[in-house]
Amino acid sequence: MARTHVIAVLLCLLFVGVAATPLAGGTVTGGTEVVQEDSDHGHTAAVEPAGSPAATETDSGTASVDLTIRNGTVRQTYDNATYVWQQSAVTLVAETNARNHRSFSVCLTVDGENVTDGCRSHSLITDDYTVTDEYTFDSWPTNRTGEQTVTATVKNESSGAVISSVNRTVVVIRPEGDFDSDRLTNGQEVDRGTGLNRTDTDMDGLEDGPEVMEYGTDPVDNDTDGDGLTDATEVNGKTNATGPDTDGDGLEDGAEVDEYDTDPLDEDTDDDGLSDAVEVDGPTDPTLADTDGDGLTDDREVDGPTNATVPDTDDDGLVDGAEVDTYGTDPTEADTDGDGLSDATEVSIGTNPTSPLTTGFIVIGVIAVLAVLVLIQRKMLPDVTSIGREPEPPATEAADRDEALDAAPDPVPPRILSDEDRVLQLLREENGRLPQNEITEKTDWSKSKVSRLLSKMEDGGEIEKINVGRQNIIALETAVPDSARSPFEDAAPGDDT
Repeated sequence: MARTHVIAVLLCLLFVGVAATPLAGGTVTGGTEVVQEDSDHGHTAAVEPAGSPAATETDSGTASVDLTIRNGTVRQTYDNATYVWQQSAVTLVAETNARNHRSFSVCLTVDGENVTDGCRSHSLITDDYTVTDEYTFDSWPTNRTGEQTVTATVKNESSGAVISSVNRTVVVIRPEGDFDSDRLTNGQEVDRGTGLNRTDTDMDGLEDGPEVMEYGTDPVDNDTDGDGLTDATEVNGKTNATGPDTDGDGLEDGAEVDEYDTDPLDEDTDDDGLSDAVEVDGPTDPTLADTDGDGLTDDREVDGPTNATVPDTDDDGLVDGAEVDTYGTDPTEADTDGDGLSDATEVSIGTNPTSPLTTGFIVIGVIAVLAVLVLIQRKMLPDVTSIGREPEPPATEAADRDEALDAAPDPVPPRILSDEDRVLQLLREENGRLPQNEITEKTDWSKSKVSRLLSKMEDGGEIEKINVGRQNIIALETAVPDSARSPFEDAAPGDDT
């Protein structure tokens, strides 16, 4: 009986001793979260596993294993791949739960190849134990770069059967490499936050490398200067992709292109002397040099008294440009000289719209001429216009002429006559004949205009030119003396042939 008690005590002591001894080849944890740290770049990141822990049902219980990477990973936010530096230290962590399996092993392989110290054996004598195995390497276990598969396999040591396994895919890279061939090294991409496997991270149409090395733009922001135009649009359109207002006119490039239709490379798109920003803020059109089409550019109207959006500021019938540049009138005053006639009326009748005297003189002159003509017709004044002219024609011819003149209408003011009618009126006022130079003086026309007009009237049979000495006498048909007629003309009735 005593021997039985001694054996029982020894068994208890043995059990306690075994339970207190640490498990070889692994660490027993309470299932803590595994966090990855980037040892090269000083930041810590949790790496999402590519799949869930694998679990296998066996006759003697269940088992599951999870595989994560601690240290040596590369921070990457643009895809779900896990990147690791080939030259950096890396720790692979296998966390196994092999409930009711008293002995098992955890083995680690990369692309099917065993790694150094890749298998760990464990013995469990209680339920629901979790074993964590850490495999630390000074650099990635293989000399290859690119996509690789890491596998953790759990086997029952008694039967050799696989009771659980898990695969993780990683991309092994070097800092000096260029995984996506965008001309930025992998190290530069990590530092800048650009995609290791994305050539155009911000998707603005420019690859990351040229954005950094050629254009100075931000490869993670498609509108570096925030002006409303993408970096690619600005690079292709020659605007400054790093400055919001290329031409410095006070309007951002995007607004010039999309809202105002102005040129972001020219501060004064319509070349009217006003910047685009001034015109946008004011009433004028930055794409038209003369907004109201009155002949004055917008800058002259904005700086002056006229309305840049109304062609005829004083509403007198003359556009502002003509008043300023042609007639010298005040475009803000309908009657510049205050003579009672609008500027447009004076221009149409030939008077000076800037002087009130010209209108008065013309009115007085017209009245005086009409008065003289009336007195001459009534024989109250001598006909001074006949001095130096040929003798009067015979009485019968003169009577015919007087009868024709008496039948003529009263003189009409010259401002409402055509040029031909005015010449005819002057001839009627002078008994049908008048030297050509006096016609020039009385009409105030140029000699060339008078010569052309008289030739036209002679061709039309309205007048006849009589050459007397060194001057021409212009005569109505009824006032041509017989001595001046052509010998080829028909003789007058009653003449001898």
